[in-house]
Amino acid sequence: MGKEVGPNRTPERAHGVCPYTPRMEPTWHDGLSRSALVQLVEGLLTAIDRTVPKLDAVAHHLGLLSQQAEEFEVVGGVADQVADMSDELYAASDRERLREWGNAIDTPDKAH
Repeated sequence: MGKEVGPNRTPERAHGVCPYTPRMEPTWHDGLSRSALVQLVEGLLTAIDRTVPKLDAVAHHLGLLSQQAEEFEVVGGVADQVADMSDELYAASDRERLREWGNAIDTPDKAH
């Protein structure tokens, strides 16, 4: 029998080698394949692309509401916070910066 490495796990499975697949793609970040990681990032960027304009609209309308009466002054602070979140999301979705970062980590010594 093989060395025990945990419940129902053989040493081969512990190292990510599937007995049914002869060749597997190198993995990054907790076992995600590169193609799965790319799909995940593309999905997140698409979600950000849809979210930023909505957050901008919410911030704009909250800002307008805060100008209506003194009681709504606190809404102006919320509008500023929503606008800040939108700006941070937009900055995080900089495709060129993400591409550079991805290329920097996309080396064989980074795969595990």
